[in-house]
Formats: sequence, C-alpha cells, structure tokens
Amino acid sequence: MGVYARVKRYLAARVRATGLPIDLTTDGGGSLFVSTAAGAPIQVEGTEAEGAAGTANPIQIAGRTTAPGDLVMIPDVVAGAVYNHLIVRLTDGTNLMPTMDAAARAGYQIITDPVGNILLVAVAGDVAVGTGIHDLGLYEAVPVAIVDGQAKQRMIDAYGHEEDADHSRALGAELSSEIAPWVYDVQPGTARAAAALTAAFVVGPEIPTGNMKFCLLLAGYQRGAPNGSIEIMMERCLTIGGVDVWGEETVINTGAFAAGAVTISGIQEEEFSYQESHGDANYHYFTIDIDLMRCDKVRFSARESSGLAFGNSVIYYKLSN
Repeated sequence: MGVYARVKRYLAARVRATGLPIDLTTDGGGSLFVSTAAGAPIQVEGTEAEGAAGTANPIQIAGRTTAPGDLVMIPDVVAGAVYNHLIVRLTDGTNLMPTMDAAARAGYQIITDPVGNILLVAVAGDVAVGTGIHDLGLYEAVPVAIVDGQAKQRMIDAYGHEEDADHSRALGAELSSEIAPWVYDVQPGTARAAAALTAAFVVGPEIPTGNMKFCLLLAGYQRGAPNGSIEIMMERCLTIGGVDVWGEETVINTGAFAAGAVTISGIQEEEFSYQESHGDANYHYFTIDIDLMRCDKVRFSARESSGLAFGNSVIYYKLSN
C-alpha cells in the first residue's frame, strides 16, 4: 500500500469518527487536496517554534510552521457549489512577503555588480567616493583614437584634471596663444528703414544704448538727381524721473585764450551732410562716441537737403563697447 493510500485511509477514518464533511481527492500526480463544505472550518493547533517538528497537528510547509492569520479560508462558488479555499500567506515568520501585484505590496531590488557591491544613492551633504553615481572621467596613458559617430568618455589626466582640446598632457596645463582682443557686447540694428527721403527730417526709432560706448553708423544714400545730398541728424536722450529729454548733437568752437579773461566758446547744433558723387547707391561709415554723455537713448533723422528730386536712404547701426 502506498503512502498516499495509507494517509487517505487514516484521514478518512478520522473524518468518519468526527462526522466532518471533508473530501479527500488527488490530482493523479500524488498531490493530496483537502476541501470542506461551506461553513465548515479547518482548525490547526500547534505550539512548536518555527522550524521545529510538529507534535500537535501543525501544518508545516518547507520546514516552517504557520503563524495565526497566515492561513485564511475564503468561500468561492464554482458551478453552483460553495467551496472553501485555503489561502497561505507568504511570510518569513515576521514580515509578509510582497507579492508585487499592487503598489501597496511592492517589492524592491538591490542593484549590485557581479561581485555583490551594492549601488548606494548619493544625497546632498553625504557624497563620498563609495556613494552614488559620480561624473567620472577616463584616464588613458595612451589615448585611443575614435571614429566618427563613436561616443567618447570625458578624458582626465592621472590626477583627475579634465583634458579638453586645449590641454597639454606634457605641460599639465592649458595651451595659450596670443590673439587679438575681441569686441564684446555688440548690438546691431536699423536706425532708418530703406525709404525715399523727404524735404523735412523724419525721426527714426529710439535706440536704447544700454550704456554702451560707441555707435557705428552705416548710411546708404542713392540720389534722386545729380548733386543730390542727404543730411543726417543725431539726437541723444537722458531719461530723468521717467521723462525722456532729447537734445541734438552739438559742436563746440573753443574761443580765444587770453590771460586774466574768461574764454567764451561757441556751441551750436551739428548735423552730418553727404553729397552723392554718382548715381549708384553709396555707403559711408562713421563712428560716434556716445559714452561722452552716458545717454540712455539715441535716434537718427534724415532728409533730402539738395532741394532736388528726393533720393533714397537706409541707415544701419552697431552699438559696442
């Protein structure tokens, strides 16, 4: 008689003696299933410590006895009949094992390398060599050439100093070379859009200077008739208490010096005039020092000053330091 048959005979005898509605079945592979009718509990008593051999009707699974609450009976209706299913909780005897079927029962993973070193997360104020992911560089005694499209790790020297395109490993420092100074803070724009001139000045757009020092003008003029000429007026602005105060460019004629007397110098408005030498459009440059007054804005106006047919003009500018 096989072991299963002997167990079944013993349990069947116990069932008949107690009158419990218990059915013993097998799946044909040697596994024993126990099911009860609805409302009939299965009670298992045992007082042994975990891992000890059972002596008082314990349920022992893989060398572990179950704690209270680890076995749960739930009813289920299958084909009109009610069955009780035995649910076994996964536990180490103290903690429930995460089944990872929902966020409340999530598991976790420890990221390690092949020898078991655990990756630790670096936090502010607690960064060390063995903690977290660092911005690492690669040192190669003989740098390896790479091909187009290939990624290359950031290179460092033997002491951890970054080696960029200007770094000299022999010198252990950046290479330096003498270069011409570079003009910085250059702001280009249009002071007058290309259009036909009129007999009167047409005021151009206001140009904030940003406290820059120089204004380079490129004025283009194409005459409307022989001996045509253009006149350009420059105005500066100081913003006082939120109010713009505009004044025209001036020229000072220093008066004669005489000992014991007050020298009186003449000041008058200044405009710039240009007469075209041929019928094609000509461009001329000139630079104005706007830093002398530290003005807040400038603007340029232009008109046809020849009294002949109106020509066309455009004015560009660049502010710089």
